[in-house]
Amino acid sequence: MAAVRRAWEDAGREGRPRIVTDRYCSLGPDAEATADAYIRHYYGDEFFEAARADTLTDAKRLSRELERIGLAGCDDLLLFPCCGDLEQIALLTEALES
Repeated sequence: MAAVRRAWEDAGREGRPRIVTDRYCSLGPDAEATADAYIRHYYGDEFFEAARADTLTDAKRLSRELERIGLAGCDDLLLFPCCGDLEQIALLTEALES
């Protein structure tokens, strides 16, 4: 984020850049297996470890990551569920409210 801000200033832009990042998430009793299957299918074996490292699979880790990237100066975080089950939205809402 510091590099983005420096580049913004070096370009003579006013204000500050809006910094957005994303994370995959999977919550619930099968969160780990669901995340593993999705990330492996999407990225393949070659990039699995790198992509899986940032995948959020429990409420505590989600909370810590929100705090961490907020403190780093990130403006927005996009969360991408690892499956299409609408229950993920309810689980995500519950995790964010706790």
